Order: sequence, then C-alpha cells, then structure tokens
Amino acid sequence: MRDLNEANDIIMKYLRLDTHPLAVKFVSSDGGFPDRARKIGDLGIKIALCQATSIARRFGWIIAVSPADINCASGLLGFGWGELASGLNREEELANFMVTAGYIKDSERAKKTIEALPLLKDEHASRYSGLVISPLKCNATESVDTVLMYGNAAQLSRMIQSYVYIMGGTVKSESNVGLSCVAEMIQPMVELTARYVIPGRGERSLGMAGNDEVVFALPGEQLDDFLTGLRETHKAGSRYPIIQYLFFEPVYTPAIMEFRDKIQIRGAGSKE
Repeated sequence: MRDLNEANDIIMKYLRLDTHPLAVKFVSSDGGFPDRARKIGDLGIKIALCQATSIARRFGWIIAVSPADINCASGLLGFGWGELASGLNREEELANFMVTAGYIKDSERAKKTIEALPLLKDEHASRYSGLVISPLKCNATESVDTVLMYGNAAQLSRMIQSYVYIMGGTVKSESNVGLSCVAEMIQPMVELTARYVIPGRGERSLGMAGNDEVVFALPGEQLDDFLTGLRETHKAGSRYPIIQYLFFEPVYTPAIMEFRDKIQIRGAGSKE
C-alpha cells in the first residue's frame, strides 16, 4: 500500500472532500493503539462510534476506541463488544427494542430485519478489542482495514466510477434501520468489496452527518486500485465539480425574445 499521506493528497485533489478521508484499523489489544492517538476514555465521556468517526474526520484527530468507551447499544452489539445479559433472548429483545424505539412497525417485521442486519460474526468478535480511526494523512497505522470518505451525491458518483474502473461490476448499498457504523467499517473489511452507505438516524443525530452526506467505504487493500481509477477517470473527462456542457444556444421566454428583438446589436447593422 502506498504512503497514506500521498493517498490523502490524491483524494483531496480530485474529490475536494469537505472532511478528512479516514483510515480504520481494528486492533487486538490496547497495545495496538498508536502513541499519538487520543483515547476517548481520557476525555471523561462515553460516546457512540459515529461520534468518534466524526471527531476524526472533522478535527483531524487520531482516535483510539475501546469497548468501554462506547455507550451505544447498537454499536456494542454490532461490533461484538457486548452481549445481552444471561437469560435474555437476543432476538426477542432486539425485536422489542426496534418496535419501542419506533424503527419498525411490529415484532414480525423487526425479526425479518434482524435476520438481514450485518452484525460482526463471533469469529471476528473474539479477535478485536478496539479500533483506530484516523485521517489518512496522519499515516497512523502500518495497514488499513477500511477507508471511509464522506461526500455529496456528485462526489459519490466519482468514487463509484473510480472503483468500478478497476474492479468492474457495481457498487451496492444496503440500507436498514441504522447500524451505519457496521456497514461502513466492518462489511467492506469482511466482504472485501466497496459499498456506499446512507447514514442512519443515529449517525445523523449523534455523528452529525450532514443532510447531503453519503459514505463511501472500501477495503484498505483496494485503496491503490481506487486511486488509479480516480486518476484515470479524471483524465478521461469525469471530474468533480462535474463539468457541465455549455455549448448550446439557449431558448428564452416569449417576453424576453420579444424585448431582445427591439435591441440593435452593435456591429450587426440596422434592423429593417
């Protein structure tokens, strides 16, 4: 993988993102945190994972996150960092929560949604005890599991074009009641494919994702290919901001055209 600071420069040059593109690295122990990382626990608060992401991309901080730093139920379960108390039925409790929180109409529909939710599997949950979220430009870790980029619809279009240019196929999005953090950070790493994610209610309200923001997430190992696609599609004419076609003669309203006909254009001679 190329130098992440260089990768950041290429992304910002061609996409002009409003916030820092991010590198996400899962770690197996607290010892995996870079020395310069800011630990959420040191701030004296517990937060949602989407808040940590927003802090990293807006402030430019390297953020170290441990399970003890998180107070978001969905995040704890989704990342395999917590489990329901003994004696409680996982499916029943999750379904009841979704209904009472106003996410789903009834228990039957909630259970159908639970079956499709992208939760980190047990074999992965036992391996990771935290993660580092940092701007690419910081070169905070030797390797990257997932790269996140927040942008508007036009920027997202360029990201998809750049990815498909090398990888082929399509880029899919899977939307549900929430758990944006899981879809953004875990699924690209596990499935080894990019996706775009529409931030859910939690990330909009707690992570402060903008009304126009969508997230493009790709496996870290595919970053070089993405950058190649970004540059090559730019050379081929796909740009951001989008270049609009301006070589046409406009048609005006009748009132404007009638008034224009009364104007003598300099150098065009007199009207008869």
